[in-house]
Amino acid sequence: MAMAHKVQQALASVGIVAHRRNRLRFGHDLILDIQRLVGDVSVIVDVGANEGQSAMPFARGFGGARVFAFEPVPDTFELLRAHTESEPRITCFDLALGAQEGEATILLSDSSGHNSLLRSAEPGPGAVTVRVTTGDAWAAAHGVDRIDVLKIDTEGYELEVLAGFEGLVAAGRVGCVVGECEFDRVTAEPHTSFFALYDYLTSRGMGFVTLYTDALASNRFAWGNALFALAGADAQAPANGAPRPQA
Repeated sequence: MAMAHKVQQALASVGIVAHRRNRLRFGHDLILDIQRLVGDVSVIVDVGANEGQSAMPFARGFGGARVFAFEPVPDTFELLRAHTESEPRITCFDLALGAQEGEATILLSDSSGHNSLLRSAEPGPGAVTVRVTTGDAWAAAHGVDRIDVLKIDTEGYELEVLAGFEGLVAAGRVGCVVGECEFDRVTAEPHTSFFALYDYLTSRGMGFVTLYTDALASNRFAWGNALFALAGADAQAPANGAPRPQA
């Protein structure tokens, strides 16, 4: 313990703060929090995978899990596939997920991370038409009957994606959901309301666990990711006695 404290002090002197993983409270490390809540993770679905920023950490953090990553915009999909090709447990799909099957045309943003099905448009320059299916239909077609982690980052389209997973969510076959959200609109980028996300998921047997802040605007929460978990047995508590999340 004394040696660990000396190491912490040495790192702190150069601006690095180090903590023992088993002493971190919920809300600091998404991978660790999911491990505490779910335990063994076998199936992860990454909706709005963009260039693989979440898919790769998920694959590294859960060594036995399959990661299914969805990115419908062709140019971004090619980057996703290139960035994840070294990891055979990641499978990429050039599909959008929504509340119903069909096609949609979206106006492209200057940043691929801001592309959203909310930005509907007519076919033409600066727009792309993408295929859309539902999460339930995709899962049935690929023999997936349970999802341990459902991560959704679709720039304000999260509720439509969840509606497409209604069968699995309502049946208690989704262990936890990570969804991007906002409390108030403080930037131009659209994000799903935390309160709408909360109402939808808690009415289907899930409980709010914690929040991870991604961005501030004028010292206000701009957007971040909320973690919800299926109500059930208490998660493993941090070693320092920090409270368990309440469903």
